[in-house]
Amino acid sequence: MVVGTDNGLAPFSGSQHLTLNGGNPSDRGWVEQSFSTVSGSSYLVEFAIGRAGGGQALSLTAAVTGSAVLASGSFSPGASVGYTVASFWFVADSSSAVLRFTDTSGGNSISDLYLDAVAVSAVPEPAAVGAVMGMACGAAAWRRRRA
Repeated sequence: MVVGTDNGLAPFSGSQHLTLNGGNPSDRGWVEQSFSTVSGSSYLVEFAIGRAGGGQALSLTAAVTGSAVLASGSFSPGASVGYTVASFWFVADSSSAVLRFTDTSGGNSISDLYLDAVAVSAVPEPAAVGAVMGMACGAAAWRRRRA
């Protein structure tokens, strides 16, 4: 965990961010968190992936596991110092899941990979979205008729 600006890169959000290969340790460093889910519900994972320094390509694998692997993908920051926002979704298959981020960059002495602003949120069911939109449209039509 890094507080403040590190190697020219400020946190994407707040005052801290995480570097997975700062100081060029061996690759494959990882961080994970378990959290509660509702089986059958959809979730959106959003995060910021950053780069400090130039050099080789950097990459990160993000994976969500419940009873089985629910989603997995490879993500990379931009080519210059800064953050890129990434996201993916999954459908839960149990009452909990584990989100793991793994540095897959390989050894690199001139650039570091950072992670910040990780958020997991439930995605509303299409029927619920439709009901809310229907109420909003109905309220707007009612206001127009009264005017």
